[in-house]
Amino acid sequence: MLREVRAETYEKELLQGNDISVEKRGENRVRVKMHRTGKRPLTFEGELLAAVSTSLDRNSPLWSETDGLWERITVWRTKRGDYVVGVVTYTMWVGARTVYEGERFVDLDRMVDWLEERVSSVASRKVLEELGRVV
Repeated sequence: MLREVRAETYEKELLQGNDISVEKRGENRVRVKMHRTGKRPLTFEGELLAAVSTSLDRNSPLWSETDGLWERITVWRTKRGDYVVGVVTYTMWVGARTVYEGERFVDLDRMVDWLEERVSSVASRKVLEELGRVV
């Protein structure tokens, strides 16, 4: 079973980026507009289940596994019961840009497969831990 996480726990952190807009809609629900590179934004109402950021610091247990790149991953359950994953890949590489991804899934297993294909193993492991899923 997914461990519930209150949306306001991460609200301040989420509002710091330009990839997502959050408007509070109840005790645990918010209206979210998730910006995506090269695609229309995803808009939904839901609750935040997990949020993980990797680190540039090689000594951190959440090191991104790649010099000059780090990620921020959010997982949401929508009011309709499906799941939305947002992944922001930040870069310090010259000529490269930050990439914003977001996808909606009706099936938890497909969401996990997509996540594991897109993000570093340390990030996907941490997100799955936050979701209470056995790795």
